[in-house]
Amino acid sequence: METLIDRLRAVRAFRNLPVSALTKIAQIASPPTTYQAGELISDGQGEQALLLVVAGKAKVSLLSVDGNENILYLLNTKKDRHRSDSLN
Repeated sequence: METLIDRLRAVRAFRNLPVSALTKIAQIASPPTTYQAGELISDGQGEQALLLVVAGKAKVSLLSVDGNENILYLLNTKKDRHRSDSLN
């Protein structure tokens, strides 16, 4: 079974960190959660949050004061890209 340390190690930015650093990150991390397509995620932490997308797609956006959506990032994991490539 894959551990949180294994998942963190799979992230390029964390790949070369020592186990002690990964353990500290894992201690403050929330448990992994699976979301359904189209589900809205709002952590309420703003700039203080880090979300890792293991598989699938995600859109990171903010609403302006006048209600317009400002898209910050469109994320597409390797796993999802390979799946969509094989469908085309």
